[in-house]
Amino acid sequence: AGSVVEVFCTSHASALIWDMSMSNGKALAVAAAATAAAVVAFRWHRSRKSAEEPADAEEECADDVSVAKARLAGLTHLDLQEAADGSTEAATSEERSNATTPLGLLSPAAAAAKAAALEVGCQILACPWHDALAFFLTSSELSKVSQACTVLREEVTVEVPAKEGSEDALPRRLLLVPALELKIETAEAELRVVSLEHVRILRVWQRMSFNAVVDAVRKSEGRALRNLDKFVCKGCPLHPTDVTEMLVPVLQNTTFLKLLNLEKNQMGDAAVKAICDSGVLAKVDTLNLRFNLVGDEGAKALASCPAAKELRWINLKMNRVRDAGALALGRMLEDPSCNMTLLNLRRQTPGITDRGAIGLAQMLRSNKALEYLRLRRNKVTNKGAMALADAFEDRMQRLCKEMPLWEQVKFELDLEENKVGDEGAAALLRAASAVPERAQLEVLLHCNQVTRESLQLAVATSGEPLDASNPRLFFTSKAEGAL
Repeated sequence: AGSVVEVFCTSHASALIWDMSMSNGKALAVAAAATAAAVVAFRWHRSRKSAEEPADAEEECADDVSVAKARLAGLTHLDLQEAADGSTEAATSEERSNATTPLGLLSPAAAAAKAAALEVGCQILACPWHDALAFFLTSSELSKVSQACTVLREEVTVEVPAKEGSEDALPRRLLLVPALELKIETAEAELRVVSLEHVRILRVWQRMSFNAVVDAVRKSEGRALRNLDKFVCKGCPLHPTDVTEMLVPVLQNTTFLKLLNLEKNQMGDAAVKAICDSGVLAKVDTLNLRFNLVGDEGAKALASCPAAKELRWINLKMNRVRDAGALALGRMLEDPSCNMTLLNLRRQTPGITDRGAIGLAQMLRSNKALEYLRLRRNKVTNKGAMALADAFEDRMQRLCKEMPLWEQVKFELDLEENKVGDEGAAALLRAASAVPERAQLEVLLHCNQVTRESLQLAVATSGEPLDASNPRLFFTSKAEGAL
């Protein structure tokens, strides 16, 4: 009987590996190792039973179960937020941890098999699947992994009770997919087999997928997406009514979002106003609205929204914000209660001019929290650059005096692809040279009218004791991924 089971496991592993290599190879090694681990655990357990007394075997099996339970109970949730996003406050992390529903322990048989595999050195079954490895697999791949062995099936699925009045009176198991991506072709099918309560990252493509999510959340009795960390919706034109009828219902059970990404949805000012009025921003850390149609009125709506002052990042890249919108956002950042660290106004149409740059410079003289100001590909000239130079010099010197030595003082000013010439660059160089060495400062000047060589010539002509090769000024473009 043991040989038959062993042959069956090996055959199942081979078939699974072949199927996955033909469809998607990302989970190939994981499934193969997991299936091999099941075979090793079976061999070990079989030899152990034959070598010892039945009573001793039962006692040690019970010990293995308790060990496995202790190990499972000790697993902690990993904070998988991207490095670029930073981290949330300790109180928020504790609140999120308490809100997360703990998964059930393995059955005694599965726990004993897992403990046996651990003792023979098979660590693949000890991995925190739901909180780590599963983030890198699709729902289809996790479904294949769940078929490798009983232990993995209980690791990557969760049992849900049958609904009262339903035709099927038996409980069923749903996949634990922490990072769920829904497209039109598969959205409804995936929502039927995935536990929405345990989804941490949700990516929705196009409107029909969004509609399917809305229906699933409404039928969930208040449990769906309550542990959601990041929500991404692309390719779905959002109007003001969509905000109240789709976005708000989908996020009604969510207590805190590290990221709300609504890029490429043709959103205008009215939709942004609806988001501000809906109260959704009160539970958001980072707001991404890039590649939309947001203008000055949308920027003003954000600036006047009390919840927007609590946002850590606002990304408005490639919209239609002009000087009036930039000035409104600058006034918001002057508020001492505003803790925003990044404002991205890159590549606006038709572009932010010196008027907007001067207003943002005025903000820098009083603001303490902002670390990244991105004005790339706008229409800032020497006049705006000189105002920004004076402002960040005063700001950095002030912060270096006020902040303890162990706290970092940093600021990045992105002026790439503007209209800054030698005069403006010289002012920026002068300010960068006057900033204390303990501060981390980067001024990006790639693709302006000034170059490193022209700046060196201008400095030499003026006779000022400045080093045009100052590493705080960058004349090579900073890659998108590094921003």
